[in-house]
Amino acid sequence: MYDLGNKVKKPTIVFIGSVTMIIGGLLPFINNLIPRTVISQFFIPRFSDIETLIWSISITLSPLVLLFASQMKAHWVTYIVPIYTYTYQLLTFICFAKGSKLSASSYFIYYAIGISIILFVIFKVLSLYIQTIFLKDDAKDELLNQMFNSHSDDDEKIG
Repeated sequence: MYDLGNKVKKPTIVFIGSVTMIIGGLLPFINNLIPRTVISQFFIPRFSDIETLIWSISITLSPLVLLFASQMKAHWVTYIVPIYTYTYQLLTFICFAKGSKLSASSYFIYYAIGISIILFVIFKVLSLYIQTIFLKDDAKDELLNQMFNSHSDDDEKIG
């Protein structure tokens, strides 16, 4: 495997991955972060609503950025940002589908935060469970390899 002479250290990669995770989680809100005066200066012929265009692009790019961040082993706490973002978006969609008037009331935000925390805990528990399964499987394979190698060494000593 190609080694950069250990110039890039694991903590640096994890930090960059964590920042990338947060950016990927916030990306779907970028249309709300850009001032309307800036957005109004742009005109793209086939799109009458530039905010929707920006949101569509960001919602499409966000999972790619999140996958990249996860490959960089982003710190597990930073996963709360995309979980909150997509929980908020799902709740917004559900409210819109039910015909509710959308408003970012404090109750709505508290519901999104609460559900996000629950999902985050479920995500972490499942992640630990999956890691345990893989570790047990690796330990079993290692034990079998050691037993096989030990048995082969005994056969060589006898023969």
